[in-house]
Amino acid sequence: MKLTRRKITQFGLLGLGGLGTLPAFAVGAPAAQPSLKILVLGGTGFLGPHLVAHALSRGHKLTLFNRGKTGGTPFPEAESLTGSRAGKLENLKGRTWDVVIDTSGFAPPHVRKSTQLLAPNVGHYIYMSSTAVYPNFAQPGMDESAPVLDPDDKELDVFQRYGANKRKCEQIVASAFPGKSTAVRSDTIVGPGDHKHFRYTYWVRRATQPGTILGPGNPGDFVQFIDVRDLAEWLVHCAENAISGIYNATISPASYTMQGLIQDCQKVAGTNAPIEWVDSDFLLAAEARGIPFWSANRGQSPGVGQLSNEAAKLHGLKLRSRLTTAQDTHAWYQQLPAETQAFQSALSVEREQELLAAWKKKAMQAA
Repeated sequence: MKLTRRKITQFGLLGLGGLGTLPAFAVGAPAAQPSLKILVLGGTGFLGPHLVAHALSRGHKLTLFNRGKTGGTPFPEAESLTGSRAGKLENLKGRTWDVVIDTSGFAPPHVRKSTQLLAPNVGHYIYMSSTAVYPNFAQPGMDESAPVLDPDDKELDVFQRYGANKRKCEQIVASAFPGKSTAVRSDTIVGPGDHKHFRYTYWVRRATQPGTILGPGNPGDFVQFIDVRDLAEWLVHCAENAISGIYNATISPASYTMQGLIQDCQKVAGTNAPIEWVDSDFLLAAEARGIPFWSANRGQSPGVGQLSNEAAKLHGLKLRSRLTTAQDTHAWYQQLPAETQAFQSALSVEREQELLAAWKKKAMQAA
């Protein structure tokens, strides 16, 4: 399959509901080995389309299983099956695939149903998990052997329950596919096409706006994430090479800071507004929660931004430069409709200025 500009534009109109085109698909060289039959559970969100595009460009045969609520597929070359993880799995019965890539498994009962059905007829199961399986980041350089949340712990909060459910799903997959499964513990996924979460895009947008930027915490605080295209390409690499095991998928530890993230976004936007760094304790007291990539509890989790990705890199994970991620996300963002660009997450401009004014007032009083 050749991904032409026309197809990429079609993806922008159909796959993203008119929210703009993707300037940088995950596109690789043709596959060096025989074509694989790959079933993708999901495939219509943020990661999925990049994954599908890259797998098709490598010559693989794709089947997409989802609820069919996007109004069409940007990839007519891929077979589409309609169903539900909750129990409507009839269209998967009696079918065989070489690999399953599960991008939509969140509820353990749903993952159990799909693995029980597919185990007899599938060679390899790749499950998209999350670094949320770790209860904290107590030590710098934590790898996949670090303690994880207990799925049976009834005292977990909402966020911890998400991580615990992901861990339970890992266990279910490993049990159904002994020695033939991969659990990919992904960090925050960023890059062009993130039309749902707007986390990294918060900083892309903020860099285009005038006025002093509120920098949360300390400029040297480490941050980690993974470019959606790097993740998509590595998932296909795992499928092609039957790579099994558990892996953290993120940029290298202690290699990128909050200051670097903001300044890269400014660089690609061509702006240079000053950054005012505001203490985390002050932000917590002001209930300024949810600022993307700001970790309010670094005192309890000194290893934030320093999770090891060595195992994944040893098994083929390749990472593009962070500036490239900023450039491509900014280019995609600039193509979005004005009403979408104005979408507010984390801090509104007004709230940011209120916090900056209060911070300066506190500093003057302490002087």
